[in-house]
Amino acid sequence: MNFEEEINVICDISNQKHTDADILRLRQLYSSNLQVAKFITNLGEGNDIHIGDSIYQGTDAKVIHEIVRTLLQELQQTPRKPISIASELIATLSHAKFKDEEGERGGFGSSFRYEIYLEDVVLEDEQNNDSYQLYKLRGNWQSFVGKYVYAFNTLVDTPWGHNKRPYGRFEVVVKTINGVLDQIRVKADRYDDSANNYAANKVEQLIELKIRNRHFL
Repeated sequence: MNFEEEINVICDISNQKHTDADILRLRQLYSSNLQVAKFITNLGEGNDIHIGDSIYQGTDAKVIHEIVRTLLQELQQTPRKPISIASELIATLSHAKFKDEEGERGGFGSSFRYEIYLEDVVLEDEQNNDSYQLYKLRGNWQSFVGKYVYAFNTLVDTPWGHNKRPYGRFEVVVKTINGVLDQIRVKADRYDDSANNYAANKVEQLIELKIRNRHFL
């Protein structure tokens, strides 16, 4: 259900009934989309109200008018808190995933296929002073990796098997100076296993790429 459809469902109160949950959901929609004005095209005193393609009249319009008017006043008077860099980092890495292939299929060579997933990301430590800010996060990673060896354009070996799924923990330290990225240190768990080390490399690359691509850094 898109934003406009959900607004219409919330405002379908022909029996003059609405719950606190309806008002809370309307508030959440407004806060996250900031598009109420786009769909409420007419909110005049005592007039019909147009929301998307729907028109509300009479008692329905008065009830909706009062709900929205009160909500807008409350939201306009409540300052929006800026999201901290720590929260942005957690949101950036939580449930991040990536999959790709590399190498050559055929001939004499090897190709690789990998899928990387991050989860359970938490902020372990945060330090702020006048000259820099330091954030330390931890989380879990999971993967699927495959290696395929070719000779004479024929697949001759799959040394990592067909269902290799390395996993482990990761740690990332991010240093910023006045909100500008200065340094990233990433460490993923490694074991004496080529498939695990390959996956750990991809995890570290994914984390660094995700952080560097964020607009706030």
